[in-house]
Amino acid sequence: MIDFIEDAIRRSRLELSCEPLGEDAYMCTFVSTRGRMRRRIQMQPGHGEPTPGQLLYYYAVLAQQMDEAEDITEWAEIHGKDLSAHGTVSDFNQGVADRRDLEIVLGPDTFDALLTGLAISQAIEAARPR
Repeated sequence: MIDFIEDAIRRSRLELSCEPLGEDAYMCTFVSTRGRMRRRIQMQPGHGEPTPGQLLYYYAVLAQQMDEAEDITEWAEIHGKDLSAHGTVSDFNQGVADRRDLEIVLGPDTFDALLTGLAISQAIEAARPR
């Protein structure tokens, strides 16, 4: 797994438990000394339950996407969502909750380091010759 992900897991003493729900779905709970974050996760067929690193990376990307926008209007515009479409407001609210809960579970310093590591990793990947 990527170093900044492993560092965040270690620094926050993050643990993950997942309960199978059937049809590649899991109820997963991140637990640290700071709190817990429980979410239903749908995996691709045949991939099995997520690892702590996979799930942390997923939520780090979601948190990064939430930080791109000042409000729901800007978020909808960035992500090509129609504000009047069914589910758009609830998708935004879930993203806000996911970002908030991830920061609580990791702690603000580890959360900031995680998002910085993600941005650096993405910049390095984008700069690689193709």
